Amino acid sequence: MGNLREHEVHSAALMGLGFVPGEVHYAAKGTAVPYGFLRDNRKLMASRLHPTILEAYKTAGTINGNNNVVVVSPDSHTQSAALTLDKNMTHVVGAYPSVMMSQRSRIGHDANVDALITLSGYGNLLKNLYVMHGRGSATNLHAMEITGERNSLQNFHLGGPMHATEAGTAGYSNLELTAAAECYFKSCVFGTDTIARSAANSILRIGAQGVRNIFEDCVFLMSASAATPYFIEILVGVTYGWTLFRNCQFINTGTALTVGILNSSVAYGHKLIFDSQSFMVGATDVIAAAGEASVVQGNGGFCAADETVLLATAYDHTA
Repeated sequence: MGNLREHEVHSAALMGLGFVPGEVHYAAKGTAVPYGFLRDNRKLMASRLHPTILEAYKTAGTINGNNNVVVVSPDSHTQSAALTLDKNMTHVVGAYPSVMMSQRSRIGHDANVDALITLSGYGNLLKNLYVMHGRGSATNLHAMEITGERNSLQNFHLGGPMHATEAGTAGYSNLELTAAAECYFKSCVFGTDTIARSAANSILRIGAQGVRNIFEDCVFLMSASAATPYFIEILVGVTYGWTLFRNCQFINTGTALTVGILNSSVAYGHKLIFDSQSFMVGATDVIAAAGEASVVQGNGGFCAADETVLLATAYDHTA
């Protein structure tokens, strides 16, 4: 009966992953009563239950590249140190439905970390998770950094800054793509509109070799109390490639931003490509005039004449 129960739980937890999983491990706040998974006397093998995400991840990642899965209980999993996900094809999935925001499988922190999560392995799936970043220190500069290739985030809410200190710190970012190539983001939310951003910081920062990444059906969310934050920032040294946005909305509910995009690497040719369903709310201009050629929006056509710079009539694109 115990083996049957384990099989049932595995099957229910792994529906919709899109691949055949290897071993399945469970991160629950306590293994004696694994809340969110089992509530009767039929339990999983003790070797599959872990009190922390990191312990479950290290155990699951012993066989690297095996499509092993860590299922995270619908609790608040507080980290006392940075969480580094450095395995390949070792996946972390919240035991919660595929909503876009505020999932109950939550990852926070009670110590200062930069970044809270680093995803350096390749071929990993992170799904149905809510990351809450920020606790009142200017040293918490990044919620998440991705340096690995071909990773996928789905129904993933990267919330923050969750405190006014981080929101008022120049250089803060929710998601930093550094050497992250060919990653895919589907139905994700980046940022929050509950803590006002008051400094020159950004939701998405693209660093060196952060190329060929695709965002689909995603929301970039902020409430600014100054005109200086950005939705997207491209750092010096991004020398080629493109980032594609399909049906993505950039929403600022506060003070209008001077520009939605800061491109500090205009001369090197990285393109930001938006489809016709993508738009910005709460920015006076999409990008400064010097960077207009690096931002393109397709209008549904298939020739160059149907591609225009992402500048609607509501924007001041003369600056």
